[in-house]
Amino acid sequence: MQSSSTSGETLKDGTYTGSDSSYEFGDIQVQIVVANGKISKVTAIKYPTDNQKTQSINENAIPTYEASAVKSQSASFSNISGATKTWEAFTESLKTAINDAG
Repeated sequence: MQSSSTSGETLKDGTYTGSDSSYEFGDIQVQIVVANGKISKVTAIKYPTDNQKTQSINENAIPTYEASAVKSQSASFSNISGATKTWEAFTESLKTAINDAG
């Protein structure tokens, strides 16, 4: 059963933190809150902000990815052009959090 890819599954209520996911600019770590069996909140609790380019990309991409994860109730959503590496690391961490909740 893959809770990271199917949106109709019921998850266990609670807060779950995904594993650190490394990419060329640093680490991303995602935390989810599950309420009533659904993802109610997704927060990137760690992401790189140490250089201007990365900060600029992430301040635009991270909120979009957080909202997309809640909307899709999964780690299956589209990336933003120019933020593919961020998306890859974000969804990798997100999948581990969802799997923990499943």
